[in-house]
Amino acid sequence: MAYSFGSYGSGSLRFRYRRWNQATWSSTTWTSASGSGTYSYNLTGLLPGTTYYFYAQLRYDSNIISGATLSFQTLP
Repeated sequence: MAYSFGSYGSGSLRFRYRRWNQATWSSTTWTSASGSGTYSYNLTGLLPGTTYYFYAQLRYDSNIISGATLSFQTLP
């Protein structure tokens, strides 16, 4: 994902994800970042041939901004 902290300068980033048929979201750990750039995370332990939903979060000060929910499917 591309990110920009704008005038805030720095903060933290993470992804939240879940299987299509689960209600509970899992989270990656918060990762410190500054300025602008790109962020990615390699998930392990995902089930083959399964649809997952995910969204990114950006945290600065006490604010958390969530991106749009997107989906992907793992290979069979």
